[in-house]
Amino acid sequence: MFYDDNGHPGWQRTLRAIQNVYWFKDMKRFIKKFVTNCISCMVTKRPTGRRQGKLHPIEKIEEPFHTLHIDHLGPFCKTEAGNSQVLTIVDAFTKFTWLEAVPNTSSKWVCQKLGQLIKLVHVPKRIITDRGKAFDCKEFRDFCATHNIRHVKNAIASPRSNGQVERTNRTVLESLTASIEGKHNEWDKYLLPVQRGINSTVNSTTNIAPSELLYGFRPNMVNEVRLTKRKLLDLRKIRQQAKGTCDVTAQKMKYRYDKKRRPAKEYKQGDVVLVEKTTLVKGLSSGKLVPKYVGPVKIIDVLGNDRYRVVSFSTDKRRLKGVVASDRLKPFKSQITDM
Repeated sequence: MFYDDNGHPGWQRTLRAIQNVYWFKDMKRFIKKFVTNCISCMVTKRPTGRRQGKLHPIEKIEEPFHTLHIDHLGPFCKTEAGNSQVLTIVDAFTKFTWLEAVPNTSSKWVCQKLGQLIKLVHVPKRIITDRGKAFDCKEFRDFCATHNIRHVKNAIASPRSNGQVERTNRTVLESLTASIEGKHNEWDKYLLPVQRGINSTVNSTTNIAPSELLYGFRPNMVNEVRLTKRKLLDLRKIRQQAKGTCDVTAQKMKYRYDKKRRPAKEYKQGDVVLVEKTTLVKGLSSGKLVPKYVGPVKIIDVLGNDRYRVVSFSTDKRRLKGVVASDRLKPFKSQITDM
């Protein structure tokens, strides 16, 4: 009664308060079990301390167009051409970026723009995306199967898994904002200059411009007056150097990231867990009082790199299922009956 009627305090505070008035055998063990198995607290309270889960960098293959990172940026104001989204495509090795204005986030436009890009370059071996509807659908799966492309989808609500394109989207957004000068319904006219600027300037990760790493030379800039002969680069040499620079940068990023994290809790197949919510409930102006976790759900597969495939016990069509990273999971403790 004390615990329920006084705001669900922690077990230690509950114990000390009750000890002032009562005593019974195995008091500490009973109160700790009772409090730690409170379902209301399980779904509303987040763990304290450092968040769990270390960084698992994606290996960079020394080959342009081997791996592509893809995502949508938007929505923006609809333009005269009917566009409201930017489809961002980033080559994982060279960092070369393609920006395509599209009307919406449907898989139709993703497949169309990717097909055009494949004709210009070649077929990638791997594509990394989030779990948006454009990528997690039959049309996109068929597209990847037809071209023999391996499609890798991020865990739910884990943008760090596709950090390459997330960082590029941030740059694109900043550049567009500075370029349009208030012309919000003409933003698609400024995509080409933004793309050109990203690809023709030195990338901090590879220490070379993406266009040089892809083509072996720096393309002409707008209104550029070239006073010297174009310098052709040794592609093999600069790509080897870029690979080494990428590896060193990845190690530094992992070191900085891991300092703020703790090792991920390991689960096994069949474990019952709760999943952290990532969206607000419709109809509410604030999500501050909404439970932070949903479930319980069961782990049905251990995928490695702190990722797990989960499914809820419900048989409803809208039941929760998908791949979730360990830092979004929390053990579900069933209520103890032998207190």
